[in-house]
Amino acid sequence: MPAAPPLAVDLDGTLVLDDTTGICMGLLWRDHPWQMLGLPLWLWRGRAFAKREMARRVELDPSRLRYHLPFLEFLRQERRGGRLLVLATGSDQKVAQRVADHLGIFQEVFASDGRINLTSTRKAAALVTRFGERGFDYAGNHRKDLPAWRLARQAILVNCPARLVARVQAEGLAHTVFSSDQ
Repeated sequence: MPAAPPLAVDLDGTLVLDDTTGICMGLLWRDHPWQMLGLPLWLWRGRAFAKREMARRVELDPSRLRYHLPFLEFLRQERRGGRLLVLATGSDQKVAQRVADHLGIFQEVFASDGRINLTSTRKAAALVTRFGERGFDYAGNHRKDLPAWRLARQAILVNCPARLVARVQAEGLAHTVFSSDQ
């Protein structure tokens, strides 16, 4: 039996029920409120830059995130079976790497790097560059994940609104659906 292709997993809203960039912003506001004055300038330089600047200034504790527990257990089983797991997120690299290190199940991390905001078509292109078209499965939760789902071998939907599930199923992409029920 051939090995399963790599499984690329989105972070915000998929693996975790939270928005890690929003959490970083809240931590910045709580711990360094005067630095929030830089936010408009950071955003002017781009979302990836703003995410990087916030991540540089705060320490997000991955043990305090709310994980989608049934999906996390699925990922752990996949990893135990030898599957390559990739965390692929628009969150900043520092945040993503902290989550990956905390969980210990991801072998690779694709994330925003201060220049490129790794979302939507940019994330899909990065995955295709690394694994080839149809050479990976992709788990996500948002309409911004459609480009990756369309280029993946199989789409895994996690915490998706019913309309998005229907749309992805109508396109013949959905393979597995994890509801938001825990």
